[in-house]
Amino acid sequence: MLKDLRKEMNEFIEDLKTNIKDSKELDYLLNRTEKLYDTVFSTMEKIMDYKEDEMKELENRQEEQNKKMDDLVLRMKELYNDIYDEDYYDFEIVCPYCNHAFDANIDENIAEITCPECENIIELDWNDEN
Repeated sequence: MLKDLRKEMNEFIEDLKTNIKDSKELDYLLNRTEKLYDTVFSTMEKIMDYKEDEMKELENRQEEQNKKMDDLVLRMKELYNDIYDEDYYDFEIVCPYCNHAFDANIDENIAEITCPECENIIELDWNDEN
């Protein structure tokens, strides 16, 4: 957009130079045109800078809102799990093969689990009173 305007202004100036033979009149027109040109472009740059700053502010606010939304979604998931996932329990399991301790969120219907360290299958005995 600005490139087209600059091109048009340059063509306009060349047209003045070509068609105006009186040097004083040409100098006057070129001087006035240059002042107008500077004013127009300066104003346009200020507007563009303002819009750019405004856009950055919007992006920053959107980023903050996204973070808040992510936090809210996480809290809602935790709340849901607290209320509705009563059949699952957090257990600390120690692998009998490699002694790696890890937490598992499982229910009583699961009979075995894979150790995340050694990848051996650990049988779960729910009847053990130990």
